[in-house]
Amino acid sequence: MARIIDLSIPISEDLPRWKVEVNKQFPEFCHQFTTVTMSAHTTTHMDSPLHYVEGGKAIDEIPLEMTMGEASVVDLSYKGENEAITPDDLEKNGGHIQQGDFILLRTDWPDRMWGDMDFWEKAPYLTGQAATWLAEKKPKAVGYDFPQDYAIRLIEDGRPDKADFVVHNIFLPKGILNIEYLTNLKRIKGKRVKFMAIPLKLKGVEGSPVRAIAVED
Repeated sequence: MARIIDLSIPISEDLPRWKVEVNKQFPEFCHQFTTVTMSAHTTTHMDSPLHYVEGGKAIDEIPLEMTMGEASVVDLSYKGENEAITPDDLEKNGGHIQQGDFILLRTDWPDRMWGDMDFWEKAPYLTGQAATWLAEKKPKAVGYDFPQDYAIRLIEDGRPDKADFVVHNIFLPKGILNIEYLTNLKRIKGKRVKFMAIPLKLKGVEGSPVRAIAVED
């Protein structure tokens, strides 16, 4: 029997960075009716090219075949606080990557820091050279359990601009999707796995929460 692994972080009102408003009502016609207000980039989500490319594909234009398929898991769990992930790391640990894969970068960062701002301010991050190395593998998407761009830690004081988000700027113009804030990658036993992350069909929007799962035979 296949083993299904949930790789998604729950959406709730107590998240450390995003504001999520949950309004529960109890009308006569049903037991409960809930309205949720949140960013399209809340917890586990997918970025479409429109996020960084004017005229790029919106999330509702992403073909379903780009949301499921074979994935390679790259174990980078030895990386420490504020440590760069380099092409050498990927060469050492990513030899099993195949063209057209989803590439899932595992650091186990949610286990260490999820719940406060240290998750963003002390995370490992991808260098531009590492992002270029990954792009050359022509993946469908790259998924992360850590904030992939160093610049995200500068958002609170308003310092970064669009050019500082080097990973987004390398991948999205090439049609390589971002799948951000995965978790539980350590529960995947092998280096290769079937993977799925299907976004909501939000018309004209640049991103969407996803329910990401891995399926092991």
